[in-house]
Amino acid sequence: MRSKIHGVLFLIVIVFDSVTNATNPSEDVLRELHSKFAKYNKDLRPNIGEDPVTVGVSIYVLAVQDVSDTNMEFTLDIYFRQFWNDSRLSFEGNEAVDKIVFGSEKIEEIWKPDTFFVNEKSSSFTGPATDSDSFLRMGQAGNILMSKRMTVTAGCPMDFSRFPMDSHLCTLELESFAFSMADIHYVWQDGDNSVQLSQDVSLPNFKLLGHRQRDLELVVMSGNYSRLMMDLQFVRTSGGSKYFVPAGLLVAFSWLSFFVDHQKTMARLSLGMAPLFSIIFLEMKAIEEISPISYSTAIDIYMGFSSFIVLVSILVTVVLNVMEKRKDGKKKEEKIKDGKNNLYEACEGQEDAEVKAEEGHVQGCRWWYWIDCGCLVVLPVIFLVFNLAFWVIFGSGNEDVDNLIEL
Repeated sequence: MRSKIHGVLFLIVIVFDSVTNATNPSEDVLRELHSKFAKYNKDLRPNIGEDPVTVGVSIYVLAVQDVSDTNMEFTLDIYFRQFWNDSRLSFEGNEAVDKIVFGSEKIEEIWKPDTFFVNEKSSSFTGPATDSDSFLRMGQAGNILMSKRMTVTAGCPMDFSRFPMDSHLCTLELESFAFSMADIHYVWQDGDNSVQLSQDVSLPNFKLLGHRQRDLELVVMSGNYSRLMMDLQFVRTSGGSKYFVPAGLLVAFSWLSFFVDHQKTMARLSLGMAPLFSIIFLEMKAIEEISPISYSTAIDIYMGFSSFIVLVSILVTVVLNVMEKRKDGKKKEEKIKDGKNNLYEACEGQEDAEVKAEEGHVQGCRWWYWIDCGCLVVLPVIFLVFNLAFWVIFGSGNEDVDNLIEL
């Protein structure tokens, strides 16, 4: 009986000892990793002296904050992820845990690619990492994922020759700052799916048409560098409705001066000068939207020609007024040459002059009438032909981009 009791007590002791000494598999992994971190040198890249480290990159665009015409730049909110392998941090011996996720503090304790954005103007990439925007994930075989949420503002050279029907291809370029291709080789992690865009991406003045991915080898004096590029194509959505429609209406408004009697010079000039100043004001407002440039844009051409048509209507009024004054001057000179100095003859001559003036006025009105009618036909036709040519050239659509993945 005693032997049975001793046996039972012995089994209880063994079970209790096994339970108290049991450890969580994740704690074993952490203990193993901590021992490796103790002798880990973060200044040396993985497999130094051997093949270059392949760094995979993927980007998820959360939002496009801004596309600035005046500064020629664009701002993105993105998830920026980098993948590589560091066998020094592998823990293949434990199959219970396939990956471990760390916060931002561990990022500073390991070697990581010195990736930078070549054309950035400002970003949060080089700022201090926090647990709210960064994490580090390690796999059993030493596969590492470093992810960070960040805001990047990068330069975007823009061609405004088609403004305001323009489209722009903005590029985000990245590469290693210190390591050449002998040490780091960048690739798109998931092929054509390495760049993804949120469905909520939108802007008030631009529409995001699509994106594409590129990679190249940059050859400079210090060596060959691997570079990745993400292209985003933006097209202006505001178009020219707020400029071209008012300008066309103002041109048509200036033609009302041809319905006014040619002797009412000030009224005709007012109907021409008001549209001219309004068109100039519209062009000034349009120029304020873009960066200062040294070449003409589509809006410059349209507003310039519209101003020319309005100016022609003003010049017609001025020419008619000058011709009318010259005709009156010639009549006065003829009266002086007649030498009618006595009062009777002068009065008689005045009556004759009034009769002739009335007859000349009737003939003159017919002449001015045909000039006004000619302008009412010729100027609209010229303006219509110009509009057809203008919209064929500048309204033919967006610039085609090879291999663009449309949204």
